[in-house]
Amino acid sequence: IEGLAQSYGKLWHSSSQTPWYNYNNNGWNQGWYDDSLSLSLKYDFALFNNLKGVGIWALGYDDGRPELWDLLYNKFGESAPPIKPSNLFMKNIGQGSIKIDFESSDNSSEFIVLRGFLEVVGGLDTIGVYSEKPIIIDNLNEGESYFLSVVAKNSLGNSEPTEMLGIVPSNNDVNVLIVNGFDRVSGTNNTFDFIRQHGSAFNNHGQAFDAASNEAVVSQQIDILDYQFVDWMLGEEGTSTSVFSYSEQNLITTYLESGRFLFISGSEIGYDLEDQGSTTDRDFYQNYLKADYISDAAGGHEGVYSGYGNGGSIFEGINTINYDDGSHGTYNVDWPDGIKPLGGASFCAAFSGIDQNSSGGMGIQYIGPFGLSNLTGGLVYLSVGFETIYPEEKRNEIMSKIITSYESQLKIEDSNSIQPKTVNIKNIYPNPSNSSITISFSVLASNTTVDLSIKNILGQEVYKTSIKPASINGKWTWNGIQQNGFIAPSGNYFISISQSNEISTRKITLLK
Repeated sequence: IEGLAQSYGKLWHSSSQTPWYNYNNNGWNQGWYDDSLSLSLKYDFALFNNLKGVGIWALGYDDGRPELWDLLYNKFGESAPPIKPSNLFMKNIGQGSIKIDFESSDNSSEFIVLRGFLEVVGGLDTIGVYSEKPIIIDNLNEGESYFLSVVAKNSLGNSEPTEMLGIVPSNNDVNVLIVNGFDRVSGTNNTFDFIRQHGSAFNNHGQAFDAASNEAVVSQQIDILDYQFVDWMLGEEGTSTSVFSYSEQNLITTYLESGRFLFISGSEIGYDLEDQGSTTDRDFYQNYLKADYISDAAGGHEGVYSGYGNGGSIFEGINTINYDDGSHGTYNVDWPDGIKPLGGASFCAAFSGIDQNSSGGMGIQYIGPFGLSNLTGGLVYLSVGFETIYPEEKRNEIMSKIITSYESQLKIEDSNSIQPKTVNIKNIYPNPSNSSITISFSVLASNTTVDLSIKNILGQEVYKTSIKPASINGKWTWNGIQQNGFIAPSGNYFISISQSNEISTRKITLLK
């Protein structure tokens, strides 16, 4: 428009303080617009009168216009709190240390890291305040779940917190990545903290994990090919926000063809990709997610909120799978897709009272090659968000079945043949715990006595025992009972394992 004004003769309307132009083309025409001067005057008016802000319509048409965006930042960027950080991811770097990285606005001066817990909805503790990114946090407890979000701040205030992600610090290689792809806010109750349900279930099985937003994955700030197991959370992500963009589809295609394992859960995946999607979307859904979309709700109607594991599947023996109707702390799964397996996949979960052959089931499983690859990969796909399944013990049971399938069928495990050079407590789970705690460990020799001791923070021994593990890699569970037969009170304890003058000690926490 500025070019047309210069061509026809740029004019200035003094009362509205706006540029304009006119021309004759079989009649008189006028053009009115904003340039850097008129915009500056409007912004100055807002600043002079201490207005709360400036509303601008249709900014999408002006992407990249420096007279608009640069001027907005110059006028208001230094006089406003920072915007919410994006592209968040968290990664283990060893020795109890983690790295948190993200994109942030230039007017951010510090970053607050907040910690949440599975048992406390909305309760956040401050881990620390940091002046630089990436944020490195040291001396975290290995084997303990940390559910974290980031707030940017400056002298004028704080941003909104990011979505909550999580991590379990580990000295070992981390094979599991949890990706949050649930961004939808309209028509659902998205609290952006469902990592708590997913991560706690992994940690209950002794699995350390890293985590990332789907935006960080797409921008390749974190590489999913660095992980053997990806849990992609989709919740009620649907057509309005796109379940899987083309970029995400390409990344997952490569991932599965590379012989990796994918667990996805979400109630609108089939509806978005097959019912409402393009040819490319449907091809991806049928050939890589191994599914056929049958109905937009279990049996084609609302009101079904339970299911069960199919006989002969990885979930055989799980007789009840209840998911949230909106009264169990997550969101109402009112329209879960009915799906059927394709391309060698099979049912693993069904809806209660629904014929899965005609109306579709709740879950499918697959082990085998994907695309043109000859490498064996794996998939478990649930058409209800895993986070909505309750109670916690049921989620733990289901996740245990999925991880066992991943470990046994794909045989992606640490080699047991490597001889340890020292005694080592590798993982503790769950930690904190309100009941029993299990440790996984490695020792110098099998069938040789190993001493275990638990002391309180005063150094008083509350429990001790000796075992002879059949393997150099083993597990041991403490039921929270002291040597005197009483239940150990809440608090911090130190668990030690020793053999042949070698000792390893870790902190554990009981919450009663």
